[in-house]
Amino acid sequence: MAGTDVQRAEDIKSMFADEEVKAIICALGGSVAIRTLRYLDFDLIKANPKIFSGMSDITTFHTAFLTKIGFTCLHESDVVFGFGADMKSIEGKYEMDLFLKITQNARPLGLLPALTRWEVWREGSAEGRLFGGNLPTLESLLATPYFPKLDEDIIFFWETMTRPLEAIDQMLVHLKEISLFDKTKGVLIGKIRGEEADFIKDMTSEVKKVVLDITGEFDFPIIASIAL
Repeated sequence: MAGTDVQRAEDIKSMFADEEVKAIICALGGSVAIRTLRYLDFDLIKANPKIFSGMSDITTFHTAFLTKIGFTCLHESDVVFGFGADMKSIEGKYEMDLFLKITQNARPLGLLPALTRWEVWREGSAEGRLFGGNLPTLESLLATPYFPKLDEDIIFFWETMTRPLEAIDQMLVHLKEISLFDKTKGVLIGKIRGEEADFIKDMTSEVKKVVLDITGEFDFPIIASIAL
């Protein structure tokens, strides 16, 4: 929370307004990013589109930009966990290669190679517009002017970390009750990790039971344990 809400919003606006800035890559997440939204100039941002990349709580900006001006962002590399990774590692090279492939040409990506072993929780095929991001952040935007109406079919993707299982359950039920799953044709779920004592544990198997229970009345396919 360096500076005031207005100052942080002005920083973002100045980056979009500066013609020498070709891409905006967030340093890290932004758990208080929602405080800046009312101070942004969305018309200015729409008039100066550029690459905007970040993950986790940066979903706040991705979702607001999509809702307000139809602006598509990258739920992808940031400075700390993306460009700050060990570029000699498999993960670092994958991250960088994918980022450059996306940003250096306008051709469709085609099939994406899997960095991890994906799990099929419900089989099927689906088409739709990719929508989603960090689960708690998406929920925090519900009933605000920054959450889209979702009037078309979507492939819903989500990720979260260090959240207890009951909180994930509650958030998914909340999204179900606002009819988000009625527009969902497929679901993509990232690695779900939670804190336990002195280590980070994989919560995937626990979350699977919750997800299949909550979405039991739907038949859309679900792929999990995705790390792109």
